[in-house]
Amino acid sequence: GNYGLSVAYNHAIKHLLEKSCEWIVLLDQDTLLSNDYISELIKISESNDSEYLIYAPTVKSGNQTLSPRYFKKDKLQTTLNKDNNGLLALINSGIVINKSVFETYGMYDEELFLDMIDYDFLWNIYRKNKDIKIVMMNAELSQSFSGSQISKSDKKRFQNYKNDLRIYVKKNAIPKMVSNYIINKRALHLVI
Repeated sequence: GNYGLSVAYNHAIKHLLEKSCEWIVLLDQDTLLSNDYISELIKISESNDSEYLIYAPTVKSGNQTLSPRYFKKDKLQTTLNKDNNGLLALINSGIVINKSVFETYGMYDEELFLDMIDYDFLWNIYRKNKDIKIVMMNAELSQSFSGSQISKSDKKRFQNYKNDLRIYVKKNAIPKMVSNYIINKRALHLVI
C-alpha cells in the first residue's frame, strides 16, 4: 500500500474531525511561518460566521511564487474559481480549510503518493461545488523547496509520479491533464 502524504493527511484530518475544531491547517515541513500568518489564523479561528471555507496564503520559494497561480479559464481545468476572469490554483501548504469541506467533499485520494494530491484534492472540491468560496490571506509564507532542488536520493519520486499520473488521468480524463501547466512543469522538473 501507499504510506505517503495523502495517507498521513487523512489520518490527521480524521483525528481532528473527532475534536471540536472548526478549521484545519495543512503545512509542509519546509514551510516557514510568518507572524502575519499566525495573526490571521487567530482571526479566522475566532470568526463564527465566515462565508469562506478555504483561506490560502501566498507561498514563495525565493523569488518564485508557488501559490497561488492564476490562469485563464480555458487554460486550466483542475483548479478553483477565483472570479469571472480567471482560475486560481493553490498548493496545500499553509492552506486553512473549514472542517465542513472534509465532511462534505471527502478526503485525499490515498492512491496518490505526493505530487498529485494538491491538485487532485482541489479538483474534487471544484467539481463537486464550483461556487465554493475561497479567500487569499494577506500573509505570505516561504518554502525552501523548489522543483530545481530535487536531490539524487529522490530518483524513485519520478516513478511514483508516473504512477500518480496514470491514476489521475484515468480519474479526470486526458484533456484536463494535458491542460494543466503546473503538473506538466512538475513532471519536467522530475524528469530532469
